Amino acid sequence: MTEPAGGLLVRAAQVVIPGIGLLLKKTLLAVAGIIVAATIGLWIWSGLNVRGGLQVADRQETVPPGAGIRADGQGANEPGLSVPGGRGPDRESAAARDVLPVTHELTVDLRWLGSAEPAALIWARLVGLVEGVDPRRARSDARGGLRFTELPAGAYRLNIGSDRLDVVLGERPSEHRVWDLVPLTDFRGQVFTPDGLPISDAVVLAYGGGEVVARSDGAGLFRVRSLNPVSRIGARAQGFGPSPVVRVPSGPENRVRLILTGPGAALEGLATAPDGSTAEGITIILNAQNSRPASIEEDGTAVEQSDRMELMTDSEGRFFGFGLRPGMTDVRVPAVEGRSVEWNGRVEALAGASEFLHIRLRGAVSVAGVVSNVAGQAVPWARVSATWGESAHQRLVTVTNDDGSFRIADLPPGPIDMLAVEPAHGTFAEAIHLRENEESRWMATLAQRGAPGRLRYHDGRPATGVHLLVTSAQFKDRVATDDDGGFQIANCPPSIESMVAYQVHDGGRQVVLGRWSNLDVQGEGLDLWLEEAAGVPCTLAVRVLDPTGAAVGDVRLLIGEPGAPASIVTGAPKEDGTFKVGPVFGPPLQVVLKSPRFGKVSLGVASPNQLGLIDLGTIHLEWPGRLLVSFEPENRSDEVERIRMFAPDGVLLHDAGHLPDDGLVMAPGAHELRVEGRKIKSESVALTVESGEDLRVRVALTAAQD
Repeated sequence: MTEPAGGLLVRAAQVVIPGIGLLLKKTLLAVAGIIVAATIGLWIWSGLNVRGGLQVADRQETVPPGAGIRADGQGANEPGLSVPGGRGPDRESAAARDVLPVTHELTVDLRWLGSAEPAALIWARLVGLVEGVDPRRARSDARGGLRFTELPAGAYRLNIGSDRLDVVLGERPSEHRVWDLVPLTDFRGQVFTPDGLPISDAVVLAYGGGEVVARSDGAGLFRVRSLNPVSRIGARAQGFGPSPVVRVPSGPENRVRLILTGPGAALEGLATAPDGSTAEGITIILNAQNSRPASIEEDGTAVEQSDRMELMTDSEGRFFGFGLRPGMTDVRVPAVEGRSVEWNGRVEALAGASEFLHIRLRGAVSVAGVVSNVAGQAVPWARVSATWGESAHQRLVTVTNDDGSFRIADLPPGPIDMLAVEPAHGTFAEAIHLRENEESRWMATLAQRGAPGRLRYHDGRPATGVHLLVTSAQFKDRVATDDDGGFQIANCPPSIESMVAYQVHDGGRQVVLGRWSNLDVQGEGLDLWLEEAAGVPCTLAVRVLDPTGAAVGDVRLLIGEPGAPASIVTGAPKEDGTFKVGPVFGPPLQVVLKSPRFGKVSLGVASPNQLGLIDLGTIHLEWPGRLLVSFEPENRSDEVERIRMFAPDGVLLHDAGHLPDDGLVMAPGAHELRVEGRKIKSESVALTVESGEDLRVRVALTAAQD
């Protein structure tokens, strides 16, 4: 029987409608799920977009090599960087801007790129990009961490080698960065005791410079990764002497074997600033010049001996160095601009012991003044120099301003030789004494000190066409006589230390006709006569070795006439310690050897042979001693104006108003000490200096009228 159409519709509706409802229900649930998932995804995406690899909450940022970090702290490709709490910079409240930290802290984790291992012992320099902030220097610890505290708000730049990182300190009290570094040097090695056993906690140093670049582990193994090229390394450990310096071999393995010597010594101490406070962050250099030539071991390794080491004082001004070779240790503290002058001293390091050294730095002083001419007018662009020694670094030079004024800072207290020169106005020279903790004034009046003169032979004939070599402190000139034997020395200082008359013959051969010393040119002129005898040009040769047979590199020769100041100061010798100086005018010639490590040594008076050669052969130096002088009573020590030291052959080795605070380095042997002053009686003391020992001498002072 056929069902009516209406019934069919009813039954169809009963089947379809529940299905549609179920479908709608499922659809609504699916849509709700999609909305929830989209919301969660949008929230997560928003959080990632806010952070973008930069964890703002603790400011931890990974900086790949070469990535740019803008001065505002944002990444180069992140223009809309937000801050925690969902408040962007444009919605920052005025109250939040008013409450900012007074000082800030910056911490940086250094890592080696590709390994995430800490980059330890890396020096970094933080420079403030705002005025009034001094640069700071720090070294990463064993975990590669750097920490700078008490920083005012502003922009900063962290420099490591040629790489840099810009940081802005402002809203938060602390900022943190992670910096990946690319090593330029990467090699491995192992450190052993003299018995061949691996040793832990040995420091590995790069030479020259003596900078620590790695430490050995429990198996004596180490790895050197550096931002600088490292070609020579050595090792030190407590209780042992330093290992030989080994040249790093080339090749993919680059493995180095370092063997310590023994036993060793140690040096600890305290450095105090001129005001008596602790000297933090001061560099101390040990045995800067003590090195020995390289040699080749049986396995082909190139080794050499170098005792140089650099230390730095901690926050309490203390320092500690170990692994030293027993014996005399040279200590040098470079000058710190605006704070202290260079400090030099020596201490004997004993095997198996630690010596204590107190370094009292002296404050730098300054001299200022005005340079004018004889009419009282200011002289601009005049060259003003201050000299307190014979080395190039013991002289500071400046030029005057438009009003003739000048100022030279960072000078050591004590005697200073001042010289002002301007070609159109003349010269002015004077020795002054700078006092501690005050600025000295020096006024210079330039005058044309043209020194006229006439040169004649012993029979009265004018010496025509003769060359004159004129030398004095910071002054040197060459002039020639005219048809009447006359000459003119322009801008000559008040006195001439040395003058040599010579003629130039065919082939450039020079023949000396006469010599004069300590000429006073402040009178009407110079009237010079030549004697019948004439000197000859000659060449001087000598080789200087230390007690171990190694060449001495920090030595100079002072050459001059007997009893007169040296007219020639040589440069450094060749690598084998050989000097060859010439032509020099002789005979005879007095030769003095000068070295900061060995003191002054008189080589006597020498004359050339028939070939014009003064050959002094090979000089083997002895380890020097040190002279320490005190005065009794102490309240008269200020009355001592001149201290002179003479060698056994009568050569003057030291002539100054005082001795170094840490003593005078002297060659072993008999010497004579003379103490002079206007208010005291002159005293003469015979003494003998022993090799490697300190000689303490106490001089009794009495009043001149007693």
